[in-house]
Amino acid sequence: MNDLEKNVADIRIKFLELSEREAQQAAKEINQCKNFVVRVDYTLSFEELIAHSNYDRVNPIINARYFPPLNSGRHDLIIKLVRFSKYVNFQTRLESLQLLDLKPIGGYELISLGNQYPNLLKQYSIAALGQCTDSGPSGDIAIITEYDNKRIIGNYTKEGWLNDWCFAVTPI
Repeated sequence: MNDLEKNVADIRIKFLELSEREAQQAAKEINQCKNFVVRVDYTLSFEELIAHSNYDRVNPIINARYFPPLNSGRHDLIIKLVRFSKYVNFQTRLESLQLLDLKPIGGYELISLGNQYPNLLKQYSIAALGQCTDSGPSGDIAIITEYDNKRIIGNYTKEGWLNDWCFAVTPI
């Protein structure tokens, strides 16, 4: 598989410590990463979005209160998947993405991605850093994954994550 066919861009080291050359290389890798075009229907309520999805289990904390629509109408978004290969805290992840002119997606976008690209969940657990249940350190982010042949919308603490997770982002 060549670089242009990659689904996920690996962010190998903490961006705040990158040299300009390393940052350019990381940006090039992300630009070569596959684009997933996702139609997001913000006219649906969160409950309707979930009802139209094909998930087998939904954690009740992933709801309209914490994950309201970030837009209105219907929009096609370009979404990319990035992965941090070493731990960096939540704020550093956000700052790192911003340096590359990327922003994390929210709940509507994440669920829509999983609906339109269901096979991605067989390969990756995907998290949305754009919204969380609490602004404090204990807030949870939404994730989509597949476990034991079950499609799941779940949650995980925003300060924790697993190395094989991908974070879904869109260009600013």
